[in-house]
Amino acid sequence: MVVFFLPCTLPLFYISMTFDEYFNEEEIINYLSRQRAKLARKRSKEHIMVGISQKSKKKLIIKQDKKNDLFNIMPPRRLWVRISKEKRYRNDCLINSIERNCKVIYSTIKKHRKDSIKYSYMEKLELFISNIYKSINNKHFRFLSPNIQPVPKKRGKCICRPIASYKLKDNLINCLTNKYLVNYLDDLFYEHSYAFRAKRFVNDKKKALNHHDAFKVIIEYLKNNTGKKIFVAECDMQKFYDTVNHKIVMKQFRKLCFRKIFKERCDKRAKEIFKAYLNCYNFNENVYKLNDDKKHFEKLHIDNAKYDWINENNLKELYKKSEDYKFVGIPQGGALSGLIANIVLNYADEKVLKLKDENLLYIRYCDDMIIMHTDRKKCENALEAYQKSLKKLKLFPHLPENIKYGKIFWDVKSKETYEWSYDNIPWVGFVGYEINRNGDVRVRKSSLKKEMNKQFELVDSIRSAISNKINISKGTIVESAYSRLNGMAVGRVGLCNYQDYENDMCWVKGFQLLNKNKHSSLQLKSLDRFKNLNLHRLFKYLEKVDDSESIGKNKKIRRNRELIFYGKPFSYFYQALK
Repeated sequence: MVVFFLPCTLPLFYISMTFDEYFNEEEIINYLSRQRAKLARKRSKEHIMVGISQKSKKKLIIKQDKKNDLFNIMPPRRLWVRISKEKRYRNDCLINSIERNCKVIYSTIKKHRKDSIKYSYMEKLELFISNIYKSINNKHFRFLSPNIQPVPKKRGKCICRPIASYKLKDNLINCLTNKYLVNYLDDLFYEHSYAFRAKRFVNDKKKALNHHDAFKVIIEYLKNNTGKKIFVAECDMQKFYDTVNHKIVMKQFRKLCFRKIFKERCDKRAKEIFKAYLNCYNFNENVYKLNDDKKHFEKLHIDNAKYDWINENNLKELYKKSEDYKFVGIPQGGALSGLIANIVLNYADEKVLKLKDENLLYIRYCDDMIIMHTDRKKCENALEAYQKSLKKLKLFPHLPENIKYGKIFWDVKSKETYEWSYDNIPWVGFVGYEINRNGDVRVRKSSLKKEMNKQFELVDSIRSAISNKINISKGTIVESAYSRLNGMAVGRVGLCNYQDYENDMCWVKGFQLLNKNKHSSLQLKSLDRFKNLNLHRLFKYLEKVDDSESIGKNKKIRRNRELIFYGKPFSYFYQALK
């Protein structure tokens, strides 16, 4: 018998909280503090550009718009208090900047409330919180339609992804309502659905499930079936977020709420906000029509940029009239969209689980899924059950293809059942990882390429900001770039703690299941090599730039400043496999 439970994972720790408790003052201020901390981190990344050129400085000043609601209701940076050393460290490691600044801002507000001095932002903050309470208690509350930002799916390509962003008040209501509903519905969802779930206790620590947990189950399944044949099937969907049907969402949502009604009733206000979230957006009206607006894509500087959708013939297969698919699509970027994905696809999960097969492994991460079985026919039956359920949900899966292993294999979205073996198909990929029958884990090539593109774009952004003359030394610019590349790769590592440092908010954190093998070693070394090549590219470019002005202003700056490389503590290879 195959055991599918995650090792050391206890049942979900769920404390019933009322809807009002999710919207208490502490939760609201915590949310606002985190948003302000994220904004501070984003701006700190731009500071290097300020020293490079006056042009960048002007752009940065424009971005700090005082009309921004967050600036108006949060304490100014100059008033932030300093928190104690205990709050700045966890397990003898410095916490990340967002977490630290979030604590700083929250402590500042707490202190200012006790002070006799009346700060100008406090009155605005109180008014903002009051408006939140009025909105959630208003039966006629409506979300404003989100602002849509085009983001190219691939660097330089014309097909874009529509990312939705909401006003601060709407976004707060969206996020805290999502938190309430996730905890309310989570115990009804399939245990091996890993995206957008409530936190649970793992090794006495409360944590959210993630893609690492999903991949660990595949590793465990492989160990339990050593020496046996394993068959695999994969299925992906076309434009999942853009094709979710609003009627089906509400139907599945009501079903789940009814199943909970005898234990705990869902707050009516949460239901109304959930419905309002669906009503504020549909793909046809909010996104697809923007293809006719040329100004919408101007900032991208890409010819023929557009939003793609499902083929008209495919739509007619599931919808008899064009009016029937008028209200489809949920915003990409809204907090409730992740919950909606689980609500809808829980129907598909239940159809696969009806097969009641102990040797079947079925894992879903949002709209990505993978099926494994030691019997080919049973694996095919599970895939068929999944695809049939998607059609009933009016979704559009990519048709499974039977293709030989090679370069094209990884581009195919849905694959017919295949045998996982060195003679047939040696590697299986899921959630950014790939694994072979020996248990060797490596990074998926597309994920590797994405990280290399980020390195290239960072150096490119610095180069583009440099004019004919610079205001600081070349060595300072290169060292700043090197520091940012290291932070992006391995986090805030120091020479004193690199051996036991817990990587946070970096690429290595996203691939912590890599094991040492020839495949992963080559990949990680290539990332280190590409990082150094990009620095060399920047260094060569700076040789052509005149820095006589900076040398004249400060004679202590050395013209040929030496660039120091610190080696393995800051390398992908060491930090990922230590």
